Amino acid sequence: MNPMITVVMSTYKEPEEWLRQSIESILGQSYGDFEYLIVNDCPEREENRRILNEYAALDSRICVLENDRNRGLIYSLNRGLEAAQGKYVARMDADDISLPSRFEKQVQYLEEHPECIVCGTQQLDFSGRRVKDWLISLLPHHLCTEDESCKQMLLSASCFAHPTVMMRRSTLQQSGLRYNPDFKHSEDYRLWVDLSQKGAFHNIPQRLHRYRLSPVQITKSVETRATLRQNSIRCRQAYFALFYGEDSPVVKLMHESPFDVEQIKSLKRIVGSRGELRWLLLDAYRSLRNYNAQAFLFFLLSGDVFRFSLVDVRAIVKTFFSPSYRQPLV
Repeated sequence: MNPMITVVMSTYKEPEEWLRQSIESILGQSYGDFEYLIVNDCPEREENRRILNEYAALDSRICVLENDRNRGLIYSLNRGLEAAQGKYVARMDADDISLPSRFEKQVQYLEEHPECIVCGTQQLDFSGRRVKDWLISLLPHHLCTEDESCKQMLLSASCFAHPTVMMRRSTLQQSGLRYNPDFKHSEDYRLWVDLSQKGAFHNIPQRLHRYRLSPVQITKSVETRATLRQNSIRCRQAYFALFYGEDSPVVKLMHESPFDVEQIKSLKRIVGSRGELRWLLLDAYRSLRNYNAQAFLFFLLSGDVFRFSLVDVRAIVKTFFSPSYRQPLV
């Protein structure tokens, strides 16, 4: 019989301790009906081969897929999807940690909600410093939970923490969807846009995954951030048209970036009080034409500051003082 879950993970050059912690967090899940596909994307690295073969010998659920050379995350994840046999596909990163009840809670939700095709969880960022981890744990969850709010959030950013998701494999098979290689560093965001018309989304409102903060992560490089920003913009543009329709005045207005205060006022008039206004305004404020005192006062005095979470307010305020952080929509 096929397993209930296929876990897909790619490893490159993660430190040995991190890789071991990641693998052991999966093997230690309270729900154990899974196959664990680990794609070795750095076959010339002896540590990878040694560690992966060691765990594969200890647990028959592990299957190591070795690329002929370094081919990147998107290729490796798609290779895992092609080989998957489970009813559900769970993602995992080789430097993170899944808490023991993650799979149990996700399978339970997906079994009880057949309309749901992607189920993520909240996550806890951690640095390894206990005091900082404790402080971070007090912050409110930043990911939406219900289908409607998840799909509104897609107007501005990915609505899932990628390594937390569990997807219904039948939906991927029937739609023929995979990670798109044209959206490097935003391949997950693009997949959620493509899947948004196929079924419901959900994030479990519990932190069931620990995401490691490290200065050596690929997402810290300037080049990577630039590519991520560009491809995220392309994802948002594609979703604007799906969400509103190509001829919508909202779509036309959102493509007139960079914004000014008058355009933000127009956006508020057009969208009204609908729930997605928050996410559209997030992009608008982060792509202002003039980052001056007048614009900042408008943000505060108009009451828009109260529409956002503390995380979003920090991102908006940062745009006023850090030019490199600004995100034009086009």
